[in-house]
Amino acid sequence: MLDFTHVRLLDFSCADEIVGKLLLRTAGRDADLPSYLVFRGLHDDHLDPIESVLERYALALVAHGDDGVTLFGTVDAEERAAWDIVRAQGRVRADAVASALPADPVHAEALLARLAERRLLMRVDDEYAIIDVPLAA
Repeated sequence: MLDFTHVRLLDFSCADEIVGKLLLRTAGRDADLPSYLVFRGLHDDHLDPIESVLERYALALVAHGDDGVTLFGTVDAEERAAWDIVRAQGRVRADAVASALPADPVHAEALLARLAERRLLMRVDDEYAIIDVPLAA
């Protein structure tokens, strides 16, 4: 969990070093260990530098906030739609996402697997879920 609640200023260089480098290290097939980064306390002043880094490296992140969970960064329309379905329904299987999109179940599974590989979803047995981190201080 990276908590930005008390961070007042985040410049582009810092966003690159903290957000970009950590996400590059934890996301994807080359990650040393399966790990997840969840962001908390992001506010409008953080978004420009963070979104610039996400775009530059084609990354995305999950942020927990007062309004719930939000996906930021580079994802295509189908990935975003699948992620939104998981967020709305909680733990789901690929066939439920396929029905909601609508899409072929094999294609829905591939979308969800891509999101899980990027550490934007968590795979639990045959279901996918949003990374759930307690937000207690």
